[in-house]
Amino acid sequence: MRFLNLILVSMTLLSFFVVSDDKSYFEHKVFSKYEILLKKAKEGNSEDKFILFEYVDNNEPLLDEFITNSFKILVNAATSGHIPSQLKIGGMYMSGYRVPQNLPVALTWFIGAANEGNVEAELLCGINYALQYMDENKIENQNPLYKESDYWLTRAMTKGNITAKVFKFHLALIHYEQPPFPALEMLSEVAEEGNEKAMFFLGEWHKRLWVLNKNKYDYEQAVIWLEKAESLGDKDAGDELDELKSQR
Repeated sequence: MRFLNLILVSMTLLSFFVVSDDKSYFEHKVFSKYEILLKKAKEGNSEDKFILFEYVDNNEPLLDEFITNSFKILVNAATSGHIPSQLKIGGMYMSGYRVPQNLPVALTWFIGAANEGNVEAELLCGINYALQYMDENKIENQNPLYKESDYWLTRAMTKGNITAKVFKFHLALIHYEQPPFPALEMLSEVAEEGNEKAMFFLGEWHKRLWVLNKNKYDYEQAVIWLEKAESLGDKDAGDELDELKSQR
């Protein structure tokens, strides 16, 4: 029995060292690859600079000490006109990821790519202006923000971007006291096709009408569309639905 216990203890210690060695080996591989990518980024093109930042960003916390320097290298790629880098930095400023949230700064990174005809950048310009519109309280400032948002969303929509279509007509419903005729119909059409965000916006719109008019039809439509959006995983839809039911 004593001999068996010694074997078990030895196996446990061996397992510990194997795990430790595996961890050290993994960390060594991560740092070694970082050094290789850093060298390529310093000597190579904008794509290499972008790949470096993505690698550092995706290997936290091991490489967190290198995030600031890799971000500076990413900015260098973006200022040279590298569209994926421009979109990455703009997205970071729009969401507040690793940098302070700043919608106007985010927009400056999207505009260059959008002017080159990049449909994702056009969409992001439209959404960015829409978010600024939502944050603005003065009507005289809202109008130019709405026009800019509509312009970029329309550009992306005409290239077949469904998300741009959803945001364009959602914003039109909010902006106009009497929304343009196609807005509600087009949003409903996309929702019927199974678009989660269109379902959420449509439910939110009917909820807004119900709050104003206490119309049974709007309440029922709000519940239907918010429930559909929630079933597809939209947490905001669940929150809106709970609030709606609590107000009845």
